[in-house]
Amino acid sequence: MNKKFFIAALFGLAIAASCQKEQLREQEERPVEQVEFSAMTEAGSVSTKLSLGVGLKPEWKDADEIAVYDQSKIQQFFVFESEGSQAKFTGKVTEGAAEFSAVYPYTAANSFADGKFTVEIPAEQVIEAGDSADASALLAVAQASRTEDGVHLSFRNVCGLIQVKIPQSGKISAVVIKGKGDETLAGEGVVTISDAPSIALAATASKTVTLRPAGEDATFEAGTYYAAVAPVKFASGFTISLVRTDGAAGLVGTDLEMEVVRNGGKGLDDIVAISDWSWIIYTKEQLQAWNKGDRKKTDYVELGADIDMQGETWVPHAFSGTFDGKGHKIYNFVVDTSSEEYKNVERKYASFITDCSGKLMNLIIGSKDGETYDGVSEFLLNPLEDDANWEYAGVVGKISGSAGIENVTNFSKLTIAEGTASIRFAVGGIAAMINGKSPIKNCVNNGDIAVLNTGTPKSTTCVIGGITGKFDYEGSITDCVNNGDILNKNTGVWAVGGIVGNTNAVPSNIAPVITNADNNGKITMDGGQGILIAGGIAGALRGGILDGCDNNGEFELGYNAQLYYGGVAGRFYNEMKDSENALILTKSTEVKNCSNKEGGTFSWTATEGTKDARVGGILGNSEGGGTASLTLSGCKNYADIEISHPRIRAFGGIGGGINLQTCKSTYENCHNYGQLTVTSKISTLANNTNYAGIIGLLYGSTSGTLVKNCSNNGDVVTKMPTTQEHLNAGIVANLQKNAEIIECTNNGKIENPLNISAKSRIGGIVAISQSLATGGSFKISSCVNKGDVITKNIQQDKSLGGIVGYVKVNTTISGCTNEGDIQCLSDIAGAAHVGGITGYSASAIGVQKCSSSGNIKYESITTDTGTAYVAGICALCSSANVSLSENINSSDITVNYTGGARKPIMTGGIASVMDKTGEIISKCENKGKVTLNYTGTHYICAGGILSRSVSVTLDNNINHATGAVTINASTSNQLCAAGGIIGDPNGNVVITNNTNYAPVSTINTHATPYAYAGGIFGSDCEGTLHASGKGAKSVSGNVNYGSIYAKTQNTAMVNSTYAGASAVGSAIGAGGLFGITAQSTGIADDNKNFGSVSADNGGVPGGAGAAAGVSNTASAWGCVIGKGVTVNGTPWSEDVQAAWLCPVSTMKITPSYVDQPVNE
Repeated sequence: MNKKFFIAALFGLAIAASCQKEQLREQEERPVEQVEFSAMTEAGSVSTKLSLGVGLKPEWKDADEIAVYDQSKIQQFFVFESEGSQAKFTGKVTEGAAEFSAVYPYTAANSFADGKFTVEIPAEQVIEAGDSADASALLAVAQASRTEDGVHLSFRNVCGLIQVKIPQSGKISAVVIKGKGDETLAGEGVVTISDAPSIALAATASKTVTLRPAGEDATFEAGTYYAAVAPVKFASGFTISLVRTDGAAGLVGTDLEMEVVRNGGKGLDDIVAISDWSWIIYTKEQLQAWNKGDRKKTDYVELGADIDMQGETWVPHAFSGTFDGKGHKIYNFVVDTSSEEYKNVERKYASFITDCSGKLMNLIIGSKDGETYDGVSEFLLNPLEDDANWEYAGVVGKISGSAGIENVTNFSKLTIAEGTASIRFAVGGIAAMINGKSPIKNCVNNGDIAVLNTGTPKSTTCVIGGITGKFDYEGSITDCVNNGDILNKNTGVWAVGGIVGNTNAVPSNIAPVITNADNNGKITMDGGQGILIAGGIAGALRGGILDGCDNNGEFELGYNAQLYYGGVAGRFYNEMKDSENALILTKSTEVKNCSNKEGGTFSWTATEGTKDARVGGILGNSEGGGTASLTLSGCKNYADIEISHPRIRAFGGIGGGINLQTCKSTYENCHNYGQLTVTSKISTLANNTNYAGIIGLLYGSTSGTLVKNCSNNGDVVTKMPTTQEHLNAGIVANLQKNAEIIECTNNGKIENPLNISAKSRIGGIVAISQSLATGGSFKISSCVNKGDVITKNIQQDKSLGGIVGYVKVNTTISGCTNEGDIQCLSDIAGAAHVGGITGYSASAIGVQKCSSSGNIKYESITTDTGTAYVAGICALCSSANVSLSENINSSDITVNYTGGARKPIMTGGIASVMDKTGEIISKCENKGKVTLNYTGTHYICAGGILSRSVSVTLDNNINHATGAVTINASTSNQLCAAGGIIGDPNGNVVITNNTNYAPVSTINTHATPYAYAGGIFGSDCEGTLHASGKGAKSVSGNVNYGSIYAKTQNTAMVNSTYAGASAVGSAIGAGGLFGITAQSTGIADDNKNFGSVSADNGGVPGGAGAAAGVSNTASAWGCVIGKGVTVNGTPWSEDVQAAWLCPVSTMKITPSYVDQPVNE
């Protein structure tokens, strides 16, 4: 049959009968009869309908076979007589069968079910000499019933045709047809039989159809040929590629919408000449021939098969065309720049392509099976001599212009060989260097990278990346993965990253974009000195966007370096200048939705060091004096990070050290889940250490620095001894210049369990705020600490706070909550500041609407000679203009202290000590127990609101019934006092409208004891008696409902300084309002006591008064006493004595007695 038109096919060979068809044919035998069918082909309508001049007329020939389904099984029929479009067939059918379905050719029928044939249109169609189409691809179907005249089958074509004209004989070995919209053209499908049959192709159908001439190494004769395809609409046109015998291919086509209908076709004009030939390469010989010989930079190259290079050395060249691997593999591929083949070319490229300004796509290199390394393939850069110019190792050496790499997977090793040549290099698993607007998409590097050269570098700017070493301008890396390990032994490496070593937005000032790029490879830096910038995704960032990138690769450093390492990015530079010193980098850098996974661990095995390091779970370091901003958002660290190196300066679960004082920076929705541990046995740091769950060291800017909605969920534990100030926190350790921290949460334990000879500042949110910029401020709001804050054995000052450890400059704290336990254990000298919100405030501070509920404990383990300030909200406030308002403490506060030298021990429900002018505590509430257990010679105070102050206003505060204030002491110091509101008002203190509901007690078991307890204050006695500015200057509107108790062991003790030498029993005082008052002035007569009072003076009741235990004020005063009050068990009566009101008093106290109210 010369020309016959029935059906079309897709990609591949014509397929013989399927298993289903065999099953139909092998059913249980039934009686059969020999029959004859007549058949007629459908008149070809190509010429009349589409006016293409094909002139096709189908014809039968004697060798044709058809498949006939007789409602029982598929039977084979043969032509025994034919004439043009008419033929007679003979075969056997099941006896009595009356309904028949048929398909041509016989081999196309796979099965029959539900009235439909499953057929195969071959994707590879082989045309016999003298024919114009592959007969096996021209599918036709028919249906008929048995009549008295026999069975007459009228076949209907299933496919459409595409016409190709070949102008010259002996040149073309294949024709490939493909729709520009990736339409399906051939393969298995189901045919519905009718007068206009239709076919539905399977999901696995082919998107190409290939025509080949029959015979090995055959070529087409000049003429017209037809490819059968399933009826299809080409939405964007189609292409026809004519493949030459040398592998090159000419490409023609159209961009117009075209439809190939059933029993019709489409064609192109004669192909007279093709200006741009593409290459379709099947063998290593063809690939080498293209590379070495008739190669043009603008070629279009396809692989037609996997290629085994058999270890032959490849010498790369520049390329600006398109190389499409079509998913094929090149394996046993070797590049060696020291080989003889390189003798006449530059030895600086170990690559497949040197300089690519075109496109490389759909290629697998270095693997035979596409899944594993072939054990041979390698890009080997083997420097033979010193060279200050760039040298490259990668699948592509350098990308420039608008080139692109897509769907490329590398398994080959990338190696810079051992040696001592001094060089400058860039290494990338896919591309060594990107210069331009080039996109890299859907690429994977599985090849290990090893830089073994140990020569003194010509430049300390060498770069290594799992995908690319150096990434300039505004290109992009999208959906790429590095699985290869990176090993470096060269001292010149400056930046290394699991995806990219260095990004650089200049000179275009348009940032590179890296999206959904993941690293799973381990980075090992073994040997060297100097600066090293390393990141799980990117090493150095000079502008750029990292979005949705994950690192799961381990990092290990084996030498001493000034290290900047981040699980995602090593270091951000916001400043670059041109040759005239002008800023040229202004584009912002964003790191968003990136994570450092559990496998992204960090280890530094060097035991000594002289250079500082900054390490972060996401970003190691950022700095510069430019205006380019930085944003970290939606980032997460899951890796546990343990550091044993002695030079870790800044360490954070998200950021290590960030110093951006001239630009805006934002850190939002970032979360750390990793355990952070520093285990160095020694420290050689000359500066403070800064370790935190989110950012270790943060220098903010007046342009705006914001940390918002971040959380730390891992413990931060430091075991490194140091002589420098040590800072630990859940969110930011060291906060400087200007910043705002909003809605952040710490859930991790913050602990320094090691004995260190340095100051220690530890905070659940911030360790220290300091060095405020001109016009700057620190604001911390709506933050929550749920983690325990713990320190032990600190040899100098230690400041612990549930929110901030040490406030050194003006800071505002509002709406913050501490739920973690705060614990300070110490047996070393040095002050301790322990607070539920802040430990030590050395500057103006505003704390508003904050609360603390975790237990707070200070304990001296053996003998402590230091000062201790412990409180539920702010421990020590040592600056003017401090305001604490509307805060609530529910934390139980416990101080267990054994000391020697005379140092103060102070504890209060809201604050411990406030000793500067302009300080105020208003509308605060204490609900936690305040307990001071003490042995020593220190003076001690405890208060439900405040322990001690020289100048403060206490207004409208409440100490609730649960806020019991208790001192259990053994001391000979005369200042041993507990108060329901304040322990010791020592100078210009205003106490107005405060209320105490809690019991207050002071017990002193010393042989020469003093003990004072009062419902409002315990004692105002310090300094010269009646000295100006001592005691409270105004006391009014205060109410006590709590029971008051004092106990000592010596009835003969006298407080000669404040009560007179003859005032026996004046060393103990329990008063409904005041334990002892001698210095205070301005005591109004509206202070009320409704709490009962008792005292035990060496086993003898005494020293208790409904108003005061001891009163030696400069003037008389009055008060209000409830009639339900008892003193040492004696209730009020009309004839109570003055001693019932105050047993030791030098001035008249005028009481008003009122009915006892219900305790509010």
